[in-house]
Amino acid sequence: MKLKKYIKTLKRFIKEHPEAKNYRVIASKDDEGNGYTYVHYDPSVGYFDREAQEFETKHHKHDCVCIN
Repeated sequence: MKLKKYIKTLKRFIKEHPEAKNYRVIASKDDEGNGYTYVHYDPSVGYFDREAQEFETKHHKHDCVCIN
């Protein structure tokens, strides 16, 4: 998902569920829901190395946003 779609989805979500803007944000460990954690940090831009499964903020062209 691209950030612009994520923002659009969040805007629509808040219109449908205005009370949710006061809820804590969590992130799923994987797409099967095998674990969850609170989102603790502001988003950051960086590079996601798919092969190594690592997020890096230096030495690469940025290609993603990390939310946690």
